[in-house]
Amino acid sequence: KEYLTYLAVKCRASASTQNQAFNALLFLFRHALKQDFGDYRDIPRAKKSKYIPVVLSRKEIESVLKHL
Repeated sequence: KEYLTYLAVKCRASASTQNQAFNALLFLFRHALKQDFGDYRDIPRAKKSKYIPVVLSRKEIESVLKHL
């Protein structure tokens, strides 16, 4: 749990990187160590941030086209 927090806070890792690390730990415990992952199964997964596209204004588009 501390490692996943470290990834999120200190390393500012993306949601997919955090989830990949969680899944790797889950695989390690289940298949390699043959141990129950315990209460850590209920840790919420990182959610991907929503991408908001940059949209140019009409004046900005005209300016770009004028400089071509």
